[in-house]
Amino acid sequence: MGAFAIVRRKGAMRLAAMALCAIAASGCAVASPPPPAVALAPVAQAKRNYVLIVMTNPVPGKEAEFDDWYTNVHLPEVLGVPGFVRAQRFRLVPVPGNPAKWTCLAIYELETAEAVASVQELMRRFNAGEMTSTTSMDPAWLFNLFEPSTAKIAR
Repeated sequence: MGAFAIVRRKGAMRLAAMALCAIAASGCAVASPPPPAVALAPVAQAKRNYVLIVMTNPVPGKEAEFDDWYTNVHLPEVLGVPGFVRAQRFRLVPVPGNPAKWTCLAIYELETAEAVASVQELMRRFNAGEMTSTTSMDPAWLFNLFEPSTAKIAR
């Protein structure tokens, strides 16, 4: 273990220090261990869960084209963006007395430390024409990014 072994008996540390001083006084070289390497790696932020909610409508008369594009083209392209891990589409179930502006909903799940950056990358790809577009989607759509505010609660 060398000169720097830790001895747990009372007074042993004082004796070890005195022995080192005696060795140094006799002219023998006392090798000290090299200082520990200190590499300050960047602290990675923990991945967190988010959902991106997107509400859309198909162009009237192009519902089948819209559904095919959204499910078979758009969802896989979105899942190719870093941070996006799952996606699911939903269709509106009308409730009497509750008018709705959008009839289609997509929920994208993200697992990332940088959710805003993931959404910005999605929008960059979309606006740069790197994602397949369609004329079957109404141009009025809405999206919002959410983070959990509670743990999941089950009954």
